[in-house]
Amino acid sequence: MTVIASDVKVAAALRSSEPLVVIEAPAGCGKTHQAADYCRDVAPQLGNRRVLVLTHTHAARSEIASRTASQGGRVEIRTIHSFITEVATGYHLALDLPADVAEWARSNPGGFDEVARRTRRLLEQSPKIAKALALRYAVIVCDEHQDTSEDQNAIIFCLHAQGSVLRIFGDPMQIIFADGPDKTDPQIQKIVDRWTKLRGQGRAEGLDHPHRWKKGSPALGAWILKARAALANGSLVDLPSPLPAGLTVLFAENTSNVPQKMLAMSLADRKPVGKRMTVDGGCLVLGVGKQNVRNISAFWGHQHPIWEGHTRDALEELVRSLKAAGGSPTKVGAAFLAFVYATTKGFTASSHGDAYAKELVDGCTKARKGKPAEIQMLAKIIMAQPDHKGVSACLLALKTLMQAEHVAVPDAKILLVREFNEAMRLCASDDIDRSFTVISQSRTHGSHRPPDRSISTVHKAKGLECKNVMVMLCDKASFANTAYKRRLLYVALSRPIETLTLVLCRKNPTPLLTGPGSIPP
Repeated sequence: MTVIASDVKVAAALRSSEPLVVIEAPAGCGKTHQAADYCRDVAPQLGNRRVLVLTHTHAARSEIASRTASQGGRVEIRTIHSFITEVATGYHLALDLPADVAEWARSNPGGFDEVARRTRRLLEQSPKIAKALALRYAVIVCDEHQDTSEDQNAIIFCLHAQGSVLRIFGDPMQIIFADGPDKTDPQIQKIVDRWTKLRGQGRAEGLDHPHRWKKGSPALGAWILKARAALANGSLVDLPSPLPAGLTVLFAENTSNVPQKMLAMSLADRKPVGKRMTVDGGCLVLGVGKQNVRNISAFWGHQHPIWEGHTRDALEELVRSLKAAGGSPTKVGAAFLAFVYATTKGFTASSHGDAYAKELVDGCTKARKGKPAEIQMLAKIIMAQPDHKGVSACLLALKTLMQAEHVAVPDAKILLVREFNEAMRLCASDDIDRSFTVISQSRTHGSHRPPDRSISTVHKAKGLECKNVMVMLCDKASFANTAYKRRLLYVALSRPIETLTLVLCRKNPTPLLTGPGSIPP
């Protein structure tokens, strides 16, 4: 068995007496294995104290949990949001928050960030609280720490100051969930600087062996690590000739007159791209942004599901809007329409929504026939019950029409199937918050793997590994030469285990790729 020097050094650092160890961990280099092994080794040595593992995704939480199951309650694995929310719940009066902090955070835009801000202030002003937490958690293992906000980082270090040992894993080349809405170069650099400073505060090591690809495609793994290095230092990613085994480059052009809203290709371009979806083991297609993913889905006639991940942006907004609607049929109807627009295709403002909204304004009093009658039928459900239960019933009625391919909705189709179905379950309780909590909890314990043949945004795919991956289209709009887009490209490149297909544009290609393999035939 080959001994990997970086693996040995990282394992030794984790088990050292250093109070702070920081591990830079590129995708596919054995981070989860190292973290889980360390947790299994250290947990039995802590007596009544525990190891706390903080993740940023439920997929990571599930993966680490499966590898540390033998330790039972000695290893607690939480998302950073759930941990901070639990701390805040215990001190909600001091934080001027309601007793159900999680519900408050979900109901308010930026709520979890605000909870973190207040909790940080509490722990900094009341070190005894941080001390009590540190006595419970002797060791804290932080996963994907580059995604941690300043307030979240400060909370963790409040516990560290009171005695908790820290073991931090992160990758500055996977900063794609930057603080704030504007992912500018200065903003990315600020987070990179925070990571660099963190490495200087303790013992720093790095993983550098491409374990993910050792069985499927070692040459692809080596190329991906080289690509990461190039993207990190401001260089271009080389596509050599010949390409490494496992890497395929196709060329295609979006021939649509409205490329922002539609994807179209010539038959010659379309055929090889379509063939990649039929490879053994399936294929995960990655696009940049929700609209591009919807365009790709439409390109294949919505045959392949869109991977929705764990978050449900449209559902969360629906719940917030319904709570603010105050029983107003027009406001509840507007919330219903916004949700349907976000989760379906073929049910638009011009085709259905405007008429639906007018029915609610007019009180559904006019006699209707045909398609207008079906739209009025949907509106009457909200008129009769202008709340979350009415919306659930209305969604069920709409789904029934779609499944029957009713003439009123001939082209309508649900795209975000899980999110739509979860919204229909809001009726399970008279209390919308209770319904939403149950739905969220069931999702946490559900599957965190996409279907074999599916489509996803790069963001939703972060943390996943799939046998075959295709990235399309690799144009300038998707992967421009910015600090943020460099990282987005790296996250996309590092998802496959065996094969990676890049679909490049001829006319407006990404400036981040170079070499003979990037030149169209």
